This record gives sequence, structure tokens and C-alpha cells, in this order.
Amino acid sequence: MRRLSAFALCLVGRYDLAVERFRSRRALEDLDERLLRDIGVSFEEASQEYQRPFWD
Repeated sequence: MRRLSAFALCLVGRYDLAVERFRSRRALEDLDERLLRDIGVSFEEASQEYQRPFWD
């Protein structure tokens, strides 16, 4: 039973990570070039990042 609980916790953790990656990449997509420049990211870098799949 403990192994199943540990496995379930691991799955939940991975799901949470995937959701966070998806949300942060979508937020990055919404930034304009001025805001991207403020955080030191080019438009091309941002585009490559938000096109990545959530599991990557």
C-alpha cells in the first residue's frame, strides 16, 4: 500500500510540474517585445520556449 501511495504522490507531483510549465509558457507567449527585453529574453527564444510541449 505504501508503494502505491508513493507512486500516486509522484504522479501528482509530475502533473503539477507539467501544469506549471504549461502556464508559465503561455504567460511567456503573452509578453510583448519590451517586456521580453526587460527579462533578457529575445522574441525568438520566447517563441521556442512556448512552443515546447508541456512534458518537455
